[in-house]
Amino acid sequence: MSRSREGRQQGGPSYFTTTQVAEALGVSAPTVVKWVKSGALAAHTTPGGHRRIAASELERFAAARGVHDVGGTPDAPEQPCIVVIDPGVEFSQMLREMLAMRVDLEVLVANDAFTSGYVCGGRAPRLVIVDPSMPDLDPWAALERLREGRELQVVALSAVLNAEIRALRERGLVDHVLGKPYDLPRLWELLPGLLGG
Repeated sequence: MSRSREGRQQGGPSYFTTTQVAEALGVSAPTVVKWVKSGALAAHTTPGGHRRIAASELERFAAARGVHDVGGTPDAPEQPCIVVIDPGVEFSQMLREMLAMRVDLEVLVANDAFTSGYVCGGRAPRLVIVDPSMPDLDPWAALERLREGRELQVVALSAVLNAEIRALRERGLVDHVLGKPYDLPRLWELLPGLLGG
């Protein structure tokens, strides 16, 4: 049962703040505000100027993106996996197939910040390969949240290797920074160590 529906049955809130929605969906609050401003996620404004999202709207929004357990946890134990977070559908699928040929772990793909929150939230990734320059992703907040209470390896794989992305390694938020696609041979070299093999 979803958290929003369960909350209403137990007398919980029928409306949520943008911060609460961001936490439930695993994205940043500015991303939620962007969705509201674009009309993708309906919200009303309180007399004090604060945005509120109805629980039913949150469930509709999530279900439209293939997620039916908003903020919930899976019944099954967390299973180890590899997660690829990249906006390029073709590139991420190619990377998934190449990883699947090299490791005996499920490889999951997320092509936007919304999906990545769910993919990582209900699983126990041993390795996350992420493009920190992807739209709608606050890499600092997302990676801090991802690493919280977890032991995992994170590789930043991006065609944009600017100072901000390189600083993610200096802050300990990623273990390696690689260029896309020319550093893929280096990724295969690192793979055994990244997975503890």
